[in-house]
Amino acid sequence: MDMKEKFLADNDMLATPPVPCDYAVGDRVMYTNDAGIVFGPFRVIGFARNSSFGRFVHLDWDSAWFAVRAEGLSPVLQTKPQRKTLQQRIREAFPYFTDRDFSHHATDLYVVADPELVAWLRDNYEFSRNITTFMGAPGADWNGAGRQCLDIPFAHPVT
Repeated sequence: MDMKEKFLADNDMLATPPVPCDYAVGDRVMYTNDAGIVFGPFRVIGFARNSSFGRFVHLDWDSAWFAVRAEGLSPVLQTKPQRKTLQQRIREAFPYFTDRDFSHHATDLYVVADPELVAWLRDNYEFSRNITTFMGAPGADWNGAGRQCLDIPFAHPVT
């Protein structure tokens, strides 16, 4: 049994802090030590019975027995769900579009022009005024070959 396991097995931590603080068991936090170095993310696993030296928050890390000050913690912000790409939004609105109706160059998204799509973009895409048209190169390896297409700047994610 390593030291962390022994501490967790032997310690009678509190489920609530001994003094008021902004954290609860289970919260995800980042820890900034006294030298300003940030570690994490970690979970709050409990609270010490006393707040000696202001240290009473125990984290799920290699030094679980070492309580930290609540002032050195910051919440891990919940990330917003990833926004859908414009191509994904178009595919949802127009199920008849296939992957071959799209192409790209760098960050520009190319899509085969469609009057309904143009109207939808005007109503649903805040940068629709930046969209231009072009004729797809004959023989190109997508459905835009030899057809009118839309060039939507900066709408293709960089991977």
